[in-house]
Amino acid sequence: MEKVQDDIIGKRIGIYDVLYECDYKSTDNHRLFHVKCYKCGWETDMQKRHIRMTHQCHHTNVIGRYVLNYKFDNKTLCHIYKGILTRCYNKNDASYRFYGQKGIKVCYEWLNDPKSFENWSLQNGYKCGLTIDRIDPYKDYSPDNCRWVTASYNSKYKSTTKITTVNGLSYTGREWAKILGLGTNTINLMLRNYPEEKVKEFINRRMQDKTVHRHSRKTWMESYGL
Repeated sequence: MEKVQDDIIGKRIGIYDVLYECDYKSTDNHRLFHVKCYKCGWETDMQKRHIRMTHQCHHTNVIGRYVLNYKFDNKTLCHIYKGILTRCYNKNDASYRFYGQKGIKVCYEWLNDPKSFENWSLQNGYKCGLTIDRIDPYKDYSPDNCRWVTASYNSKYKSTTKITTVNGLSYTGREWAKILGLGTNTINLMLRNYPEEKVKEFINRRMQDKTVHRHSRKTWMESYGL
C-alpha cells in the first residue's frame, strides 16, 4: 500500500505556494495540487514531484510578458489579449508608461485564466473590428470595467486623455468646449493654466448662463467672476 505523503498544503516549495489539493488526479493516477508561483502569480495544477523539481519561474519571458498556456479559438482576441499584457507588464513597450507605469493591471481572473477573457469577450459584445475599452481609465482591465467599442470611439478616451466631470457629466476638454459654445481648445488651455476645481466651477457657471460674453480685456474666468 502506498504511503500517505506529507501534507504540503499552505507551504512554499521552490517557486510555488501550494494552495490546496485537487479533487481529481492526473491521468496516471497521481495526486494533484493547485499551486501559485510567488514570483509572477501564475497558477496551475501539478504533481508533488514536479512542484519540488521547479526552482525558476519561466512563466514570463525575458521582457516580462506572460507565456500563454492556452490556445485561443479566436486569433484576433489572442492578439488583443497579448497586447493588454504587453502594455501592462512589459517595461520595454512604448505604451507601458501609459498603463503599467501608472499602475494599470489585468484582473486576477483574466491574468491567470486567458480562457475566461475569451469567453467574456464573446459573451459581451465582441465583434471583429471592435477594440477593448476601460470605462474608468484609472482602473484595471476587468470584466466590470471593460467594454467593446469602435476604434474611433476608443481613440477619444485613451489613457492620456483628460476627462473632466462636472455635476455627474464626464467629457474631454474639447467636448466641454463644444457644449459650452467656446473655442475648441479653451477648456484644455484652462486645465493647463488653472487648478482643476476652478475650471470645474467655470464650467458649472457657464452651464447655468451661456449668455455671458468675454470682453477683450478680460479672461473667461474674470468674465464669470473667478
